[in-house]
Amino acid sequence: MGPANHGKVRAALRRIKAASAAGVDVACDVYPYAASSTRLSSRLPDWALDGGPDGRLRDPGLRGAIRAELGERIGRTVLPAGTIVADLPAGPFSDRSGSSVAEIAAATAREPVDVILDLLRDHQGDVWIVNHAMAESDVEFVLADELSSVVSDGWLLDLAGAGHPHPRHFGAFARAIAEYLRDRGVLELAEVVRKLSAAPAGRIGLCDRGFLAKGKIADVVVFDPERYADTATYRPRSRMRWGPCTCSSRAGSPPGGSPQSRSPRAGAAAVARESHSYRRNAHHTSLISCADRRDSPDSCFTWLIR
Repeated sequence: MGPANHGKVRAALRRIKAASAAGVDVACDVYPYAASSTRLSSRLPDWALDGGPDGRLRDPGLRGAIRAELGERIGRTVLPAGTIVADLPAGPFSDRSGSSVAEIAAATAREPVDVILDLLRDHQGDVWIVNHAMAESDVEFVLADELSSVVSDGWLLDLAGAGHPHPRHFGAFARAIAEYLRDRGVLELAEVVRKLSAAPAGRIGLCDRGFLAKGKIADVVVFDPERYADTATYRPRSRMRWGPCTCSSRAGSPPGGSPQSRSPRAGAAAVARESHSYRRNAHHTSLISCADRRDSPDSCFTWLIR
């Protein structure tokens, strides 16, 4: 990542396409953001990670060698203004979650390279970042290719937790539709739906879902592409996407029966809990609906149908 690597993904994609054309079962995935998220230690040279970066950074000689090599990357593959502290354990920089390396450097009269090293040393190497270092044109290029699927590259998070996580955890799929279908026209409707459903399902062997056909599981999402939007942002802590009416059922038939419960929820976190409960308890079917406001996930409610 970083300016030194912008455009290189095109060569990588050409190799993937050539392999596919030669009969290799290969594809790729992409999330619809020009920022990544990873550990801050990934910015260091590989040799500096042996045994843990915090220990090596306490050795003045090793720190000097790491600093020299990292310093050469500043502005090329490491961008201080785009490297945002997302989460870190207790320590001297605990109050800097949400700040960029450049902002911390300015506030503490340090060089950006020293901020990175001090963060890692003082927080046991366990510092997560959001890294604004990709080229938007590269993201669009991969998204538009027929071999790519859309993913979040995220994991389950507590909506009420601390830190400043990447919005991909909450809004990746809504953003693919709102930003790259409706607003930019990078994708056509049928293609973005395929990239969100049939393509990834096929890659992981879920052959009974991903498209509508006789005998397949009737796992259906109904949405208005003109109004569907993601509300997850980099700051403050991300909210859930403003979503569609989602109808899921088993055995290839639409859900039936009377709702066992229909109750307004206090917020998006309640919807997330209900949805997660459904995933753990497969004999329930979850229907999530949102009110007619793209900026109000708090007005969501859940139906649980047995």
